[in-house]
Amino acid sequence: MSNWQSGYQKLIVWQEARKFVTLIYKLTECFPSSEEFGLKSQLRRASVSILANIAEGWLRKSSKDKIRFLEITQGSLLEVETEGLVALDVNYWTNDQFQKFNDQKSKVSFLLFRYKSKIEESN
Repeated sequence: MSNWQSGYQKLIVWQEARKFVTLIYKLTECFPSSEEFGLKSQLRRASVSILANIAEGWLRKSSKDKIRFLEITQGSLLEVETEGLVALDVNYWTNDQFQKFNDQKSKVSFLLFRYKSKIEESN
């Protein structure tokens, strides 16, 4: 990692969430043009929200504020999970594409849980 990076960029959960956003952008490229402002946009915005809220929470001074942002992040992750299921249900994604999505989502979810637990334990 480069020295210019902010502290939050060194968080493994943030790095994996960034990979998740990139994956979602790639997986939504195949969506029909009718989804440009629908499911495609929603998946992309919600995934970026995951990444942004981890970063914003990192800057907060109090554990309570940090945890609040991580809870918002968990909500966005559930939103993305639900939208991913819709993409599978309407055949925008194959089972293999969904599996890649789900594997990375699960990794982010686990790391987010661990990060939040670590903050809670430090109180």
